[in-house]
Amino acid sequence: MDGTNTTTSTSTTTTTTTPTPTVTSGTIPAEATQTQTTSSTQPQPQPTSTGNGATPSGEIVDEDDDVEDDDDTSDEIEKSTPILSKKEGGNGSTKLIVCVDGGGIRGIIAVRILMHLESHLGFDLISKADLLGGTSTGGLLTFTRAQGMSYEAAEELYKKMSKIIFGGFFQKVKNFLTDECLGDMVTYERELNRIFGNTSLNEFKRDQKIFTLTSSISENETSYVTNVWGNYRQTTATVAETMRGTSAAPPYFTPVYFDGRKHMDGGLMANNPVFKAKEEADDLYNDGTKYIIVSIGTGYVKNNVSKPPKHRATKLIKEGYLSPALFKTLANAIGNSHSLHKEFKASIHGNPNVIYHRFDVLLDQPIALDEHSSSSFKKMYDMSKQYVEMPKTKDRCDRLKRQLQSLFQPKDNLNVSSNIIGVGAASQQSSPQTSYAAQ
Repeated sequence: MDGTNTTTSTSTTTTTTTPTPTVTSGTIPAEATQTQTTSSTQPQPQPTSTGNGATPSGEIVDEDDDVEDDDDTSDEIEKSTPILSKKEGGNGSTKLIVCVDGGGIRGIIAVRILMHLESHLGFDLISKADLLGGTSTGGLLTFTRAQGMSYEAAEELYKKMSKIIFGGFFQKVKNFLTDECLGDMVTYERELNRIFGNTSLNEFKRDQKIFTLTSSISENETSYVTNVWGNYRQTTATVAETMRGTSAAPPYFTPVYFDGRKHMDGGLMANNPVFKAKEEADDLYNDGTKYIIVSIGTGYVKNNVSKPPKHRATKLIKEGYLSPALFKTLANAIGNSHSLHKEFKASIHGNPNVIYHRFDVLLDQPIALDEHSSSSFKKMYDMSKQYVEMPKTKDRCDRLKRQLQSLFQPKDNLNVSSNIIGVGAASQQSSPQTSYAAQ
C-alpha cells in the first residue's frame, strides 16, 4: 500500500574542496566548486505480512504491490553545497514533502494527478509543501507551479513546447546540425528565460524550500554524481540554469557547464527523487520531525526495461552527450522509477515518523520522452482519468486527506477545472473505507 509508515538508516561520508564559482558555456572550466560529497547507501528490509495484508506496525499493504528484487540503485554519490538555514522542526512537528519524477512529455500525467489531488483534498499539494522537489520534467513542473503557473497553463506549455522543441524528423536534423542535439535548444532556453528571468535560485520562493537534481561530472572524474540544487543551499546559479541542467536529457539537449562541472539530466542518476527528498529533509529538519511524503510519478510500464547495473554510477564513464550508453541509461532510469518507489517503501518500513504515498499510472504501452502526437496526449489523458477513478486510488486519496486535515484546512467552494476535464470525477465516487494506522 502506498501510504505506509516504515525504517531507514544511512551511512554518510563528506569531503570538501575550495570554491571559485564561474558560469560558462562550451569547454569545462578548470575551477572547482565548493561541494559536500555524500555517499549514502539505503538498506532494503522487506515488508512482512501478518496474513491479512497488514504490516507488524498495523498499516495495510497492497498484496499486489510487493517489493521487487531489483538491484539497489541508491548508492551513487551526491554533491551538494552548504545549507543556508538552521534546522527546523523536531518532536511534535510534521512536514509535508512532495516530489515529482522525470519523464519528458509524460509530465502531463503528473499534472493530471496533481490536479485531481487538488480537487479531492481541497488545496494544492505543491503550494502547501514544506519541501518540494522534482527531477527533469518533474523539476520544471514543481518550479513553474511554485512560480505561480496554473496546472492548466503548465499542461498547455507542455503541449506547445513539445511540438516546437522536438518537431518532426527534418526539425531534428536541423537541430542536430545547428546545436549537435535533437531538440531546439535555442527555443527552449528562451522559454526558460521568459518564465524565470534572471532570478537566482537562492532568491526563488523564500517562503518554501524547493530543489531539483542534475547528474554531473568534472573533467578529472570518471563517473557521474547527483547534484542537489535547492533555494536553501548556497549557490550562484539562477533558476533558469538549474532548470536547463535538470532537463538536459541526452540526446535532446546539450549539457550545461557550471562551476567547473558538466551537468546533464537529473534522471540519469535519480529519475525518481524520493530518496533524495528524504535525505534533504533529514538535513533540513531536526530529529523527531514527522514526514508525510507524497511522490508523484509520470507513468510506468511493467517489465519494460532491463535492470540497471548495480553500480550504475561507476558505469557512466565520461562519454559525449550523444552516447548511446547515456541515452540507454536515461531510458532505463525512467523505467526504473517504479522500482525505486518500491525500494524506498521497503527502506522506511517500520519508521513511525514517515508516512509515504505514491501516485502513479500504469501504462499499457511505453510513451517516448519526445512524443507529441495528439493520439499520445489523448492516451495520457485517458489513462490518467482511469487511474484517478479507480477505487484503490480514491482510497489512497481519502487516507492522505485524513492525514493532512490536521495541517491544512480545505478551501471553501474550491473551483478546480479538473472537474471540468473529468480528472476530478473520482472525488464524487464512494468506496469502502480501509482500516489504516496513520502514525
